[in-house]
Amino acid sequence: MKLQPVLRGNPDGPPVVFLHGGSFTGRMWWQIADLLPDFYSVIPDLPGHGNNRAQPLISLSQAADDVADLIKELFGDQPVNLVGLSLGGYVGLHLLLQHPQLIKRAMISGVHAGNMPHPKLMILATTLSSPLMRFRWFRKQMVKMMGLDDYSLASDEESRANASPKTMRKVGRLAIEFDVREKMELIATPTLVLAGEKEHDAIRGDLSLFQNKLKQCRAMTVRDVGHGWSSEDPVLFAETARAWFNKQALPQKLQPL
Repeated sequence: MKLQPVLRGNPDGPPVVFLHGGSFTGRMWWQIADLLPDFYSVIPDLPGHGNNRAQPLISLSQAADDVADLIKELFGDQPVNLVGLSLGGYVGLHLLLQHPQLIKRAMISGVHAGNMPHPKLMILATTLSSPLMRFRWFRKQMVKMMGLDDYSLASDEESRANASPKTMRKVGRLAIEFDVREKMELIATPTLVLAGEKEHDAIRGDLSLFQNKLKQCRAMTVRDVGHGWSSEDPVLFAETARAWFNKQALPQKLQPL
């Protein structure tokens, strides 16, 4: 099943593919895309989410292949820019490993490299909490914990969860068990790896590993924001993406290691 993207911006501008976080959909990127009208924004829903809810999320590798098929369908051999947050970041890293020729420059946020602490407890917590995604009050709390205030982003137009409990269990396990440490040196795409200052310790702690192991990487923290900083400060996020993709100076709120 093919991914069906939303397309925004200038069709003649540089293409950028946006990959969303788990339990959200491509709609989380619409505001960012509108702040980047000079780019051609390609915004799919990942497998198991939103318009692609019926397509099961099997693995991060499979999701990366689906995104690669979309890029090749739209742009052929032309490489594109890539933005990935959280689940989208993990899929994005797989894309850089599996289809490096398709990505010109990448901006990845909210990911760890591997060895997440207490994985069994975290998987258990995800398993127990996933059925609660059916309830709006839980989705509102989840959105709030990410530092967001637009509760509608966690629901579809009929106020249902964007993803099933089964998909959310899969998302949690894939993220917790993610480990790219032995393959990091294979990634040669220029990549900006970011973490909010209020981000999980494991994610902030792995920034130096990305910077030291990826061949063309800048790893930085973003002051005063957390995991969902694309919605906390969309203007800053858009300015960062534009600067990185245009090879310009990055905003001052981004702090080097």
